Amino acid sequence: MKDDGDGHPACGPSARMLGVRLEGDIPISQSGEVETGTGGLSVAIAGPENLIRHRRPPEYGGVGPDPVWEIDEADLPHALVFRIDPANRLRHGFIEPRDPMSFAAFQIALASSRGFWVRT
Repeated sequence: MKDDGDGHPACGPSARMLGVRLEGDIPISQSGEVETGTGGLSVAIAGPENLIRHRRPPEYGGVGPDPVWEIDEADLPHALVFRIDPANRLRHGFIEPRDPMSFAAFQIALASSRGFWVRT
């Protein structure tokens, strides 16, 4: 994720920011909410080497322009939960809503974790 210039990740609806894109990252249910178990903020697990090449910066063998960040699962706000991606259990996971919530509330919850992310 991009650095906001203050030592924390920049927030926003971009693949290069702390946030999610409405189209592609997480679906909205018929009731207008973001559901748990449907996706969310994509995260690599077990180290930056598991990031896809275009997201991994050169120091980790990639071509990505942004630093790598990590957060301890215990530091996630109560509204969020980490879930391993069942399609890629060893390398990928999601940070998603603990309970159904609006897209705006999900973005706010992600942004509230900003101070807990640290650069690797």
